[in-house]
Amino acid sequence: MKTEGQIGVTGAGAAGGASFASLDSIVVRGADGNGVVVAGQKVGVLALNAHLEPFFWKPVAGVLGYDFISRFVMTVDYDRQVLTLRDPKGFHYEGNGAALPMTMAGNIPVVKAQLDGDLDGDFRLDVGSGSTVDLHSPFVRKQDLKSRVGKTIDVLGGGFGGTFTSSLCRMKRFQLGKYSWNEPLAVLSQAETGGLASEDYAGNIGNHVLERFVCTFDYEHRMVYLEPGRRIAQRDQFSLAGFQMAKFGDRFTAMQVLSGSAADKAGLRSGDRVVAIDGKPVTADRGEELRAMFEDGKPGTKHTLDIVRDGKKKKLNLTMAEML
Repeated sequence: MKTEGQIGVTGAGAAGGASFASLDSIVVRGADGNGVVVAGQKVGVLALNAHLEPFFWKPVAGVLGYDFISRFVMTVDYDRQVLTLRDPKGFHYEGNGAALPMTMAGNIPVVKAQLDGDLDGDFRLDVGSGSTVDLHSPFVRKQDLKSRVGKTIDVLGGGFGGTFTSSLCRMKRFQLGKYSWNEPLAVLSQAETGGLASEDYAGNIGNHVLERFVCTFDYEHRMVYLEPGRRIAQRDQFSLAGFQMAKFGDRFTAMQVLSGSAADKAGLRSGDRVVAIDGKPVTADRGEELRAMFEDGKPGTKHTLDIVRDGKKKKLNLTMAEML
């Protein structure tokens, strides 16, 4: 693609730049071949894979942003893993979910939510985030959350602009519209630049909240509709293994091993190459299986890790345990 120009871009924890290119069309097709076509598009061209592929375990071609999705009424059904795009003309919501008015932070939907019964704020809905709630660093400081919450764990995050460290904790309660649940996980941002350092909003709501619902975004009428899904009452889960794997080429590496975690006690170290788990090779197509194993499993379950460290093979025995 022929690129031109330059524009500043802000990611979760850092900022960078992008250029532009023109495309004849963008086509999104469903499994049955039907879909939508948006013609004559100008797109941003920026380096995504260096930051996202290690965590997604597969190449990322791009991000469909506001200029595309705002043309439709978009429904994301997390339980069925189906995205539905509708013509906004004549759309009328007929479900029985909660109707939340939304404003726009530039091109990002914003709704009101509440933490712990007294922490009200405006939260951006971030369908690109794998978190539950990321609280912006100015909000964290203003509410003195570091001293208010209990145990915290330093965790590594990533997005456009690179990786960054934040503190993960459990808070008492989270409320979104008429729905609420106890012991939500929350990330206390330490970012000094980027989207998580914004002073205008309390935080970002990520997919670990949104996946509790069937979410319908009506940009034209500035409304979000939330219908309870099968995970509506599920307690937020955090890794029972306590380490994160990243994919670099054909290798899977332990990026972060949390101090005191099951992985730490088993002897795993950051930088170890993880070759197999329970005798099965670690491959890109096992990503969801391994996520479910370590997040949705049971404390006390044992797993065997085959690793390579400094060219030497080792076998580690890991017993899963809760950290938060």
